[in-house]
Amino acid sequence: MNTKDDSESALREECDQLSTILASIPDEVWFTDLEGRFTLFNPAASQRFALEPKQPVTVESLASTLEIFNADGSPRPLEQAPPLRVLRGEEIETVEEIVRFPASGELRYRQIRLARVQDHTGKDVGVVSVARDIMALRPNATEGVSLLSRVATLIDTLNRPAEERHEYHAPEAPHLSARQREVLGLLAQGLTAKEIGQRLFISPETVKSHRRNLMRRLGLRNKAELIRYAIEYN
Repeated sequence: MNTKDDSESALREECDQLSTILASIPDEVWFTDLEGRFTLFNPAASQRFALEPKQPVTVESLASTLEIFNADGSPRPLEQAPPLRVLRGEEIETVEEIVRFPASGELRYRQIRLARVQDHTGKDVGVVSVARDIMALRPNATEGVSLLSRVATLIDTLNRPAEERHEYHAPEAPHLSARQREVLGLLAQGLTAKEIGQRLFISPETVKSHRRNLMRRLGLRNKAELIRYAIEYN
Protein backbone atom coordinates (compact mmCIF):
# COMPACT_ATOMS: atom_id res chain seq x y z
CA MET A 1 0.00 0.00 0.00
CA ASN A 2 1.44 3.39 -0.99
CA THR A 3 1.54 6.58 1.06
CA LYS A 4 -1.60 7.97 -0.63
CA ASP A 5 -3.57 4.83 0.19
CA ASP A 6 -2.29 4.95 3.77
CA SER A 7 -3.45 8.58 4.11
CA GLU A 8 -6.88 7.88 2.64
CA SER A 9 -7.32 4.84 4.88
CA ALA A 10 -6.34 6.85 7.96
CA LEU A 11 -8.74 9.63 6.95
CA ARG A 12 -11.63 7.18 6.49
CA GLU A 13 -10.88 5.61 9.86
CA GLU A 14 -10.81 9.05 11.50
CA CYS A 15 -14.15 9.97 9.86
CA ASP A 16 -15.70 6.69 11.00
CA GLN A 17 -14.52 7.32 14.55
CA LEU A 18 -15.94 10.84 14.48
CA SER A 19 -19.29 9.55 13.18
CA THR A 20 -19.41 6.93 15.93
CA ILE A 21 -18.66 9.52 18.59
CA LEU A 22 -21.30 11.94 17.27
CA ALA A 23 -23.91 9.18 17.06
CA SER A 24 -23.33 8.29 20.71
CA ILE A 25 -23.91 11.85 21.97
CA PRO A 26 -27.52 12.37 23.20
CA ASP A 27 -27.21 16.17 22.95
CA GLU A 28 -27.73 17.84 19.57
CA VAL A 29 -24.48 18.72 17.79
CA TRP A 30 -24.55 21.26 14.96
CA PHE A 31 -21.84 22.71 12.71
CA THR A 32 -22.68 26.02 11.02
CA ASP A 33 -20.49 27.10 8.11
CA LEU A 34 -19.57 30.67 7.19
CA GLU A 35 -22.64 30.94 4.95
CA GLY A 36 -25.02 30.25 7.83
CA ARG A 37 -25.82 26.67 6.84
CA PHE A 38 -26.00 23.66 9.13
CA THR A 39 -23.73 21.35 7.14
CA LEU A 40 -23.24 18.75 9.85
CA PHE A 41 -25.51 17.54 12.61
CA ASN A 42 -25.57 14.34 14.60
CA PRO A 43 -28.42 11.78 14.73
CA ALA A 44 -29.88 13.38 17.89
CA ALA A 45 -30.33 16.68 16.05
CA SER A 46 -31.57 14.98 12.89
CA GLN A 47 -34.26 13.04 14.76
CA ARG A 48 -35.36 16.00 16.88
CA PHE A 49 -36.02 18.18 13.83
CA ALA A 50 -36.92 15.43 11.33
CA LEU A 51 -34.01 16.33 9.04
CA GLU A 52 -32.33 14.19 6.44
CA PRO A 53 -28.83 13.22 7.66
CA LYS A 54 -25.96 15.05 5.91
CA GLN A 55 -28.33 17.32 4.00
CA PRO A 56 -27.36 20.99 4.61
CA VAL A 57 -30.10 23.26 5.91
CA THR A 58 -29.95 27.01 6.46
CA VAL A 59 -30.46 28.53 9.88
CA GLU A 60 -33.29 30.61 8.35
CA SER A 61 -35.22 27.63 6.97
CA LEU A 62 -34.95 25.67 10.21
CA ALA A 63 -35.90 28.65 12.37
CA SER A 64 -38.94 29.35 10.18
CA THR A 65 -40.50 26.05 11.33
CA LEU A 66 -40.15 26.88 15.03
CA GLU A 67 -41.21 29.36 17.66
CA ILE A 68 -38.06 30.44 19.48
CA PHE A 69 -37.91 32.58 22.60
CA ASN A 70 -35.19 34.07 24.77
CA ALA A 71 -34.79 32.68 28.27
CA ASP A 72 -37.02 35.49 29.62
CA GLY A 73 -39.88 34.41 27.34
CA SER A 74 -39.56 37.23 24.80
CA PRO A 75 -39.61 36.24 21.09
CA ARG A 76 -36.12 35.89 19.59
CA PRO A 77 -35.53 37.44 16.14
CA LEU A 78 -33.86 35.23 13.55
CA GLU A 79 -30.79 37.45 13.36
CA GLN A 80 -30.18 36.76 17.05
CA ALA A 81 -29.71 33.02 16.48
CA PRO A 82 -26.58 32.12 18.51
CA PRO A 83 -24.52 30.66 15.61
CA LEU A 84 -25.18 33.75 13.48
CA ARG A 85 -24.10 36.02 16.33
CA VAL A 86 -20.83 34.11 16.71
CA LEU A 87 -20.25 34.24 12.95
CA ARG A 88 -20.65 38.03 13.18
CA GLY A 89 -17.82 38.14 15.69
CA GLU A 90 -19.61 38.06 19.06
CA GLU A 91 -17.94 36.12 21.84
CA ILE A 92 -20.65 33.78 23.15
CA GLU A 93 -20.06 30.57 25.06
CA THR A 94 -23.47 29.70 26.49
CA VAL A 95 -27.03 30.74 25.63
CA GLU A 96 -30.36 29.51 27.00
CA GLU A 97 -33.50 29.48 24.87
CA ILE A 98 -37.06 28.19 24.79
CA VAL A 99 -38.32 26.42 21.67
CA ARG A 100 -41.83 25.33 20.70
CA PHE A 101 -41.63 22.29 18.46
CA PRO A 102 -44.41 22.30 15.81
CA ALA A 103 -44.97 18.55 15.71
CA SER A 104 -45.91 18.30 19.39
CA GLY A 105 -46.63 21.93 20.27
CA GLU A 106 -44.57 21.51 23.43
CA LEU A 107 -42.19 24.11 24.83
CA ARG A 108 -38.69 22.98 25.77
CA TYR A 109 -36.00 24.86 27.67
CA ARG A 110 -32.55 24.37 26.13
CA GLN A 111 -28.96 25.36 26.79
CA ILE A 112 -26.68 26.03 23.80
CA ARG A 113 -22.88 25.93 24.04
CA LEU A 114 -20.94 27.41 21.14
CA ALA A 115 -17.33 27.45 19.93
CA ARG A 116 -15.55 28.74 16.84
CA VAL A 117 -13.96 26.16 14.55
CA GLN A 118 -10.68 27.01 12.79
CA ASP A 119 -8.62 25.26 10.14
CA HIS A 120 -4.92 24.44 10.43
CA THR A 121 -4.00 28.01 9.48
CA GLY A 122 -6.11 29.51 12.27
CA LYS A 123 -8.79 30.79 9.92
CA ASP A 124 -12.41 30.58 11.09
CA VAL A 125 -14.42 28.00 9.13
CA GLY A 126 -17.61 27.92 11.18
CA VAL A 127 -19.24 27.40 14.55
CA VAL A 128 -20.03 24.22 16.44
CA SER A 129 -23.06 24.26 18.76
CA VAL A 130 -24.14 21.68 21.32
CA ALA A 131 -27.79 21.91 22.42
CA ARG A 132 -28.95 20.23 25.61
CA ASP A 133 -32.51 19.93 26.88
CA ILE A 134 -32.52 21.25 30.47
CA MET A 135 -36.28 21.22 31.03
CA ALA A 136 -35.83 19.08 34.14
CA LEU A 137 -33.71 21.86 35.64
CA ARG A 138 -36.22 24.59 34.74
CA PRO A 139 -39.65 22.98 35.33
CA ASN A 140 -41.50 26.33 35.36
CA ALA A 141 -39.41 28.10 32.73
CA THR A 142 -42.02 27.96 29.96
CA GLU A 143 -44.93 29.43 31.91
CA GLY A 144 -44.13 32.95 30.71
CA VAL A 145 -44.07 31.80 27.09
CA SER A 146 -47.41 30.02 27.52
CA LEU A 147 -48.86 33.29 28.78
CA LEU A 148 -47.34 35.23 25.88
CA SER A 149 -48.74 32.72 23.38
CA ARG A 150 -52.19 32.96 24.95
CA VAL A 151 -52.15 36.76 24.81
CA ALA A 152 -50.87 36.70 21.21
CA THR A 153 -53.74 34.42 20.20
CA LEU A 154 -56.29 36.74 21.72
CA ILE A 155 -54.71 39.82 20.14
CA ASP A 156 -54.72 38.09 16.75
CA THR A 157 -58.43 37.35 17.12
CA LEU A 158 -59.25 40.90 18.13
CA ASN A 159 -57.21 42.38 15.28
CA ARG A 160 -58.98 40.45 12.54
CA PRO A 161 -61.20 42.51 10.22
CA ALA A 162 -64.81 42.61 11.35
CA GLU A 163 -65.95 40.61 8.33
CA GLU A 164 -63.62 37.77 9.34
CA ARG A 165 -64.96 37.42 12.86
CA HIS A 166 -68.28 37.75 14.58
CA GLU A 167 -68.76 39.80 17.71
CA TYR A 168 -67.69 37.75 20.68
CA HIS A 169 -69.92 37.50 23.74
CA ALA A 170 -68.99 35.16 26.53
CA PRO A 171 -71.81 32.61 26.77
CA GLU A 172 -73.52 31.77 29.99
CA ALA A 173 -71.66 29.03 31.81
CA PRO A 174 -73.55 25.75 31.43
CA HIS A 175 -73.08 22.82 33.74
CA LEU A 176 -69.63 21.39 33.05
CA SER A 177 -68.11 18.17 34.27
CA ALA A 178 -65.19 18.25 36.68
CA ARG A 179 -62.84 17.16 33.87
CA GLN A 180 -64.11 19.87 31.54
CA ARG A 181 -63.50 22.48 34.25
CA GLU A 182 -59.99 21.13 34.72
CA VAL A 183 -59.30 21.41 30.98
CA LEU A 184 -60.69 24.96 30.93
CA GLY A 185 -58.48 25.96 33.83
CA LEU A 186 -55.36 24.65 32.12
CA LEU A 187 -56.34 26.28 28.81
CA ALA A 188 -56.56 29.57 30.71
CA GLN A 189 -52.91 29.03 31.69
CA GLY A 190 -51.95 28.74 28.02
CA LEU A 191 -50.98 25.08 28.09
CA THR A 192 -50.94 22.96 24.94
CA ALA A 193 -52.91 19.73 24.50
CA LYS A 194 -49.80 17.71 25.29
CA GLU A 195 -49.01 19.74 28.41
CA ILE A 196 -52.61 19.44 29.62
CA GLY A 197 -52.52 15.70 28.96
CA GLN A 198 -49.37 15.38 31.05
CA ARG A 199 -50.98 17.29 33.92
CA LEU A 200 -54.18 15.23 33.83
CA PHE A 201 -52.60 11.91 32.85
CA ILE A 202 -54.64 11.61 29.66
CA SER A 203 -53.62 11.56 26.01
CA PRO A 204 -53.35 14.75 23.90
CA GLU A 205 -56.12 13.34 21.67
CA THR A 206 -58.43 13.07 24.68
CA VAL A 207 -57.63 16.70 25.53
CA LYS A 208 -58.48 17.75 21.96
CA SER A 209 -61.74 15.81 22.23
CA HIS A 210 -62.58 17.73 25.42
CA ARG A 211 -61.80 20.99 23.61
CA ARG A 212 -64.13 20.12 20.74
CA ASN A 213 -66.89 19.14 23.15
CA LEU A 214 -66.43 22.36 25.09
CA MET A 215 -66.62 24.50 21.94
CA ARG A 216 -69.77 22.68 20.84
CA ARG A 217 -71.37 22.92 24.28
CA LEU A 218 -70.50 26.62 24.63
CA GLY A 219 -71.37 27.56 21.06
CA LEU A 220 -67.84 28.77 20.31
CA ARG A 221 -66.37 28.73 16.84
CA ASN A 222 -62.63 28.31 17.34
CA LYS A 223 -59.83 27.69 19.81
CA ALA A 224 -59.13 31.41 20.29
CA GLU A 225 -62.70 31.97 21.53
CA LEU A 226 -62.40 28.93 23.78
CA ILE A 227 -59.21 30.30 25.36
CA ARG A 228 -60.84 33.68 25.82
CA TYR A 229 -63.83 32.03 27.46
CA ALA A 230 -61.48 29.98 29.67
CA ILE A 231 -59.79 33.17 30.87
CA GLU A 232 -63.11 34.84 31.69
CA TYR A 233 -64.55 31.66 33.23
CA ASN A 234 -61.55 31.35 35.54
